[in-house]
Amino acid sequence: MLLFFLNNKISPLAAWLGVAAQAFCLLASIYIFTQIQTSQQLYEEFTWFELAQNVKINFGYWLDFHNALLLVVVNLVALLVNIYSIEYKKGDNTYLRFFGYLGLFIFAMNGLLLSDNLLFVFVFWELVGFASYLLIGYFFTKPAAALAAKKAFIVNRIADLGFVAAIMIIWSEYDTLKIHDLKYVVFHFHHSFFWLFMAGIGLFIASMGKSAQFPFQIWLPDAMEGPTPVSALIHAATMVAAGVYLMVKMSFIIIPEVGYFIAIIGSVTALAGAFSALTQTDIKRVLAFSTISQLGFMMAAIGLGAYEAAFFHLVTHAFFKACLFLSAGSVIHAQHHAIGHSELDAQDMRLMGGLAKKLPLTFISYLISGLALAGLPLLSGFLSKEAILSAALSGNSPLGQIVFVCLVVASFMTAFYIVKQIWTVFFGEWNLKRLLPDAQIHENGGLMVLPLLLLASLSTFIFFVKNPFDFEASWILSFAHDEERLYTENHLLVMSVSLAVFLVGIVIFFLTKNIKNNENAVFYELSFHQLYLDSLANRFFTSPILYFSSKINTIDSKLVDKSVNLLGVGHVVLANIIAWMDKYFVDGLVNFLAFIARKIGVGFSKMQSGNVQNYILYTVIIITMFILALVVWF
Repeated sequence: MLLFFLNNKISPLAAWLGVAAQAFCLLASIYIFTQIQTSQQLYEEFTWFELAQNVKINFGYWLDFHNALLLVVVNLVALLVNIYSIEYKKGDNTYLRFFGYLGLFIFAMNGLLLSDNLLFVFVFWELVGFASYLLIGYFFTKPAAALAAKKAFIVNRIADLGFVAAIMIIWSEYDTLKIHDLKYVVFHFHHSFFWLFMAGIGLFIASMGKSAQFPFQIWLPDAMEGPTPVSALIHAATMVAAGVYLMVKMSFIIIPEVGYFIAIIGSVTALAGAFSALTQTDIKRVLAFSTISQLGFMMAAIGLGAYEAAFFHLVTHAFFKACLFLSAGSVIHAQHHAIGHSELDAQDMRLMGGLAKKLPLTFISYLISGLALAGLPLLSGFLSKEAILSAALSGNSPLGQIVFVCLVVASFMTAFYIVKQIWTVFFGEWNLKRLLPDAQIHENGGLMVLPLLLLASLSTFIFFVKNPFDFEASWILSFAHDEERLYTENHLLVMSVSLAVFLVGIVIFFLTKNIKNNENAVFYELSFHQLYLDSLANRFFTSPILYFSSKINTIDSKLVDKSVNLLGVGHVVLANIIAWMDKYFVDGLVNFLAFIARKIGVGFSKMQSGNVQNYILYTVIIITMFILALVVWF
């Protein structure tokens, strides 16, 4: 937060200050992770305030294997993004604001991971949403960025109503919001099935918003309007992962009936995201839809009860997807300098091609992370995807088999679109050269390239397992003791299917790459416009609300406002009448009585002449009148 108060003249130094702070957070996270290995969990709480004698609101931390590892992953990716951003944002006059927003986001994300209480998880959950709103709308003078930020914020706030409902249900039913206490109570005491079901659904709806699950996925592609480092941080390893993390953390509350719903939504999301990525021309939007699809894989695994597999894929995805986004940013940065002041779009893949020779280190990073996404053996994505597919076949349940088929189809489309993207961007001829013959392009500096190479290395199998073909030997799976492991005996079958799907996707791409897209075809239209979810949302949600709001506004302006104005005019007229009556009747009567009294007083004052003869005369007259009155009366 200190960065917001520094001067832009020292912005490079301030950026390194942010890097130093992030490095400290990473070292602290690594230390915490090493402590978890010996004690299994760390817990501490403090009384924040008391509402009554027996009602205390506590704030504390509860660390187990899952959030300790995610602390390392999040802070490592954040550190690399900070280093990358120093060169990426070089020369930007909003340097400090960018790094300040990044710091706020990381603070909120770390708070979310550390909190032991659902109330504080929700507080940091909302702060993450606010920080992402600032980062997505970083270029706030650009209408598209402002709209994207608003869209992301509104969609997530709608989904977060589920979190609010879940908190109220849990507090009412269990009388606590402490996660470790809830885990004990749910396991050892019988409670209402209905409210347990509703609490699980509420938490999942909140996760659907953060993790862009169908149909809440519409905000994520538009969020690519933010700077590319933001996309790498928010849409790869942190914000979108928060929903998956919440479901893993609260897995004890997910009963099978809720799991069925989660598995179906996850499978649909995986298919919809992969299908939408097939025809995109913006390099970042392809990766955005890819993120949606991979989050669907994780949610499908959670729905099947394979929490370890979902968490494993969450970790591997964080590294290879962050590498993909930062590599895409490297391409965009180089293209932007080549385009110069031209109005051409630096993110349009149709202006790329042949960049493997011009950006060799970026190409290597993109290739490794892209193939990890597609599930190539020897890379991390192969291991975690195989774990999810194996979990889907475990138990031979019909739902698991349906999920398996959906995820296999999504894996095929993943291999197709990522190979298509790599080929379009890095092979062939540089298409920009045809439009701008004088354009030149070169590899970016070391501060941008080094994070790419580190993330690419973290996308290989050696950091997760000794045997690249045995996902069950992964140290991530072996250390997560508190979840039931659900894997199939058909290890060879799943591995063969994964490899076959990968190869088929590549072969079909090369067989069809020279076929010109028919942009009027139904298939192309559905894919390019992400199944028209935006149009459906506008038609059945946004438009009715705007229509209803306009009618309410009309009623307010033409009826309510006019009634209030008429009532105001009536009050003014009545006030004027009362003022007139007060002036001429009330005040007039008082003034008239005062006038009479004054005249009488003046008359009597004239009688006080000091002449005794006059006083005798007055006395005779009064006595005479009194006697006459008596005579007349009687």
